[in-house]
Amino acid sequence: MRPVVEKLAANHQLLTGQRVLDSLFPYLKMYVEGKEVSIVERTNSVMNTSNMPVADYLTLSEYFRHMGDYVAMMANSTSPWSEALRKSCGRLAETSANSAYPTHLDTRLASFYERPARVRCLDNPEREDYSKFVTLHAKCKEILQEEADLSDIVQLVGRASLAQTDKITLDVARIIMDDFIQQNGY
Repeated sequence: MRPVVEKLAANHQLLTGQRVLDSLFPYLKMYVEGKEVSIVERTNSVMNTSNMPVADYLTLSEYFRHMGDYVAMMANSTSPWSEALRKSCGRLAETSANSAYPTHLDTRLASFYERPARVRCLDNPEREDYSKFVTLHAKCKEILQEEADLSDIVQLVGRASLAQTDKITLDVARIIMDDFIQQNGY
């Protein structure tokens, strides 16, 4: 679990009064530049099949929560995870409790269910100041634009003839593109 300053009381309900809307098609509105828009337009959904690891998506949810976003994580079943723990512990010849489940299963499941909470994050306590994000976004766009401008020069004269600062700009742009923008699941 990511460290947090404190866990807050879950005292807000997001209900419209219609069960089907609340669970499947929530219409929550927000105002962007004075215009009312549906919050679904600003929502990301990550879904998986029942045999994919739930812990990965919980970690992803914690990441977005830590970045200051509001997150709702639903895990419909942890029984496949329990079965996988039982099988792996059996293969590793670890001690087991009743029904061949590992003795540490209760603590593993408890740590999973204790992770979600309404919290005040360490590095982003107020969740209102987006100035660092805007500055970072502008700087990344600037670096990528410089890289696009330099790519024509590199094709004509080669990378070796560039100034050291231009080479660094190309390297940083490559890092932004390869390691930040084009992330993969491997």
